[in-house]
Amino acid sequence: MAVNQDSAEISIIIEALERTNQGEERTSYYQATYQVGLENGKLKLLKGTASKIR
Repeated sequence: MAVNQDSAEISIIIEALERTNQGEERTSYYQATYQVGLENGKLKLLKGTASKIR
């Protein structure tokens, strides 16, 4: 996590249980990075990216 006076960058890994077209379930993982900060005095998600890692 990177932090400055106005915002913070947060990296997470998401574990998602997904259903395939054949009706089976599989677990997929995504890595996401989000920048959060204050806007008009309220915490807000400013931008983010995510990509599948396996």
